[in-house]
Amino acid sequence: MDINENAGRLKPGLGFKVFRSYVGFFHDVVYCKKTYGINLENIPANGTPLMIVSNHQNCLNDPLGILFVLGKRKANFLARADVFELPAADKFMRFIGLLPAFRLNYEGEDALGNNNETFDAAGRELMRGRTVVIYPEAGHQDKRWLGEFSLGYLKLAFEAAGKENFQHDILILPSCNHYSNYFSMQEELLTKFGTPISLAPYYELYKEKPRTAQREVNKLVRDQIDSLMLNITDLENYDALDYLRGTYGKKYAEKKGFKPVEMEGFLPTVENYSFSNKAELAKVEKQLKELISYSYDEVASMLQDIWAGRTECEIDDINGKVVRDGAALGIETPFNSKVVEIVKKILKGELKAEFSNIKYFEFPALL
Repeated sequence: MDINENAGRLKPGLGFKVFRSYVGFFHDVVYCKKTYGINLENIPANGTPLMIVSNHQNCLNDPLGILFVLGKRKANFLARADVFELPAADKFMRFIGLLPAFRLNYEGEDALGNNNETFDAAGRELMRGRTVVIYPEAGHQDKRWLGEFSLGYLKLAFEAAGKENFQHDILILPSCNHYSNYFSMQEELLTKFGTPISLAPYYELYKEKPRTAQREVNKLVRDQIDSLMLNITDLENYDALDYLRGTYGKKYAEKKGFKPVEMEGFLPTVENYSFSNKAELAKVEKQLKELISYSYDEVASMLQDIWAGRTECEIDDINGKVVRDGAALGIETPFNSKVVEIVKKILKGELKAEFSNIKYFEFPALL
């Protein structure tokens, strides 16, 4: 069965549509002042076995934020097991797509065996072409930071693929959410998606070294989520840093010309600077010139290193990271690769730091 046929078979029923419309209105209009969905084009077509993996900032609103940007798709979420204790609650939770997840630190070691049934159910849904959403931090954070990930979500995904003899690919879609404020209503919520990661290239490694395969994929997933979100890792000084972000940071952003949504704590949402013809190029040039004007008199740290005669700079941590991540995801990054090459030649004294180096770039022909 192809994706389109499978998508038609997976359309949610009338009862779920009514529930989603009612809760969606309350969530998007009453509870939140405004919601944002970023990179929605990265969400694979309905009918594709898809696991969305996200950071966890708010116990209830995180899954609702994802649910209401998925459109007509019904997703299955793994939720803490204690909310399923009452029979009526258990029935309702399963109706809306929730499955119980038993955690060592909460339900205890003896309860962990119950996860086998949950994982089997989630795996079946996944291989039917449904969407499963998991929060591998295993508990929500009360700060803008990213905790460590349990590998359970990858165990679930690989085992589900194995039960189908690894004949079908599963896509992992990194996601993040961000709130202008966690603790009050009429605040803003952003849900942002990364680039889907295919599990199929790791199937052979998983057969030989399952933990190694899980760790390698987990690193890709966690690194993407880290890059998508605001992750304040200095927890010792977290309160001071978050205060500066919310006070002086707003004034600084306003002075630099950023939009209000970016002053509420969201990462700057830069416009899409891709182009395929001269008209689009002209628009991109205008946007870039405006962006550059805010810091025109400032000198980039890498250029400072070059002027100082240093033999090293942070090129590998900036453009080099784009190259490495692109290679891991099967995405070519020719411009960033060339930037890394040129800067390293400048550091070695093989090239001068001058604008004429642009001749080393190959630009595609524009319409």
